[in-house]
Amino acid sequence: MDGKVVIALGALTLFTAAWVTRPAHPVEASTTAHVTVGTETVIKDVSLAGTVQSSNQVSVSYTGTPTSVSGIPVKVGTAVASGSVLAKLANGQSLTSPLQGTVVAVNLAPGDLVPGSSSAAPASGSSSSGFSGHGFAGRSASVQSVSVGGTSETPLSITVAQVNHVSVTASVSELVVGELHPGQSVRIGVPGEPGIQYRGTIAAVSMVSSAQSGTASYPVTITFTNLSGKPIPKLGMSADLSVQVKSQTGVAVPIAAVHQQGQRDSVTLANGQQVPVQLGLIGLNHVIVTHGLSAGETILVPKKSISGQAGHTVTVEVLPSFPRGFSGRFGGGNPGGGL
Repeated sequence: MDGKVVIALGALTLFTAAWVTRPAHPVEASTTAHVTVGTETVIKDVSLAGTVQSSNQVSVSYTGTPTSVSGIPVKVGTAVASGSVLAKLANGQSLTSPLQGTVVAVNLAPGDLVPGSSSAAPASGSSSSGFSGHGFAGRSASVQSVSVGGTSETPLSITVAQVNHVSVTASVSELVVGELHPGQSVRIGVPGEPGIQYRGTIAAVSMVSSAQSGTASYPVTITFTNLSGKPIPKLGMSADLSVQVKSQTGVAVPIAAVHQQGQRDSVTLANGQQVPVQLGLIGLNHVIVTHGLSAGETILVPKKSISGQAGHTVTVEVLPSFPRGFSGRFGGGNPGGGL
């Protein structure tokens, strides 16, 4: 019965052993089947919803003496070099790009008065970069602000991004943020690129939270590790993420085979004997038994919990339940679902 059992945990869910309800009394023999237990690995996954973004994106705005926009020689999709003019101003100055990339947002129009009341403020979740101020080549604006990670919502600005250098950002609940760390592997599904199995690693977990509906959440950045030879997801595409945060290998039994007597958990052997057990990591269908049972022993399991598969054992892989219904498969294991 060697195999793997994967469990999924939503970003806003606190996983505890109390989640599992076990019967208070052993089931009757007439309603049970004999199952030989084996060694399996139960894996705990955290599932997150993220968004594809450029790893190098800036929003450029004007912060000097008030003037107006006289011309914009670029549009969304224009490829620009570092130093290229993005906007011309009535005072003879220009806004220029600090990097080579593609224009992904234009929130300026000829005739706009600049700076606006918030044009110098970094976009939400971004920070001011060393580009701010003087130092641009040619007749660039004497005071030009560049916000790293600027978004299309940044007012009175033009956003430039390197569209072939992408990462994923997501938010994780305070309930599980402590289980995420830089370097952890991530399985990535992009609905906009169906059938493609992307992988990545957590690059950073923010130490500063942002409150959403009264619950603290923490930004997480994931870098792709296998983009070579695969389509590069477009900026703004949604991404379904699965992070393995815990695993345990050992003797595994169906949860339905475990019953409680007072504060003690036990299982029923094939001869009807009740044996106390200690439980480890609990999955959706299986639980690891750390003490009290050995691989190869036969136990009684409710027939209804094995969906007609009595008399033999199967390996079950419960795939992560992504929030947007991602249908791709990851890893090995035989398909199951009845245990």
